[in-house]
Amino acid sequence: MSPRAVVPPATGVCFGTPRWLYDWLDARFKFTLDPCPLNDAAIWDGLERSWRDERVFCNPPYGRKEIPRWLRKRFEPSVAVYLLPARTDTEWWHEWVLREASEIIYCRNRIAFVGMTTPAYFGSVIVVYDGAPRTPVTKSLWLTDLEPATRGYRLSEAL
Repeated sequence: MSPRAVVPPATGVCFGTPRWLYDWLDARFKFTLDPCPLNDAAIWDGLERSWRDERVFCNPPYGRKEIPRWLRKRFEPSVAVYLLPARTDTEWWHEWVLREASEIIYCRNRIAFVGMTTPAYFGSVIVVYDGAPRTPVTKSLWLTDLEPATRGYRLSEAL
């Protein structure tokens, strides 16, 4: 592909979270609910159930209309942690992430999602909501510090 080539569109909107990344986040936030598990949508709809008093991990479908649907529930649980594409040019990013998140963790390298042999063509962020809207604390994270294949997988050392 030439340097000026257009990145091909995704073949789908669902990208499974790697186990090592979920485990690292779970160790920090102690999740009680994943309302959007990969390949489980036929069983139940996580948007239909209450998130109240839960500690939520959500890696929603990345469609243009899907992300805002899932972000609307961001203040319902006691903590909501979203794994999202870094789409800093969108309305939801400017209105709901930059103005309301408590923390934004920018992933400094790209995630190889479940079933992918190479990293995604887009960058990712981890967005945390843990109470009232406020200006977020921003952090930067090298995923290779967490990934078991590259660094020995020490959950406690990152951030």
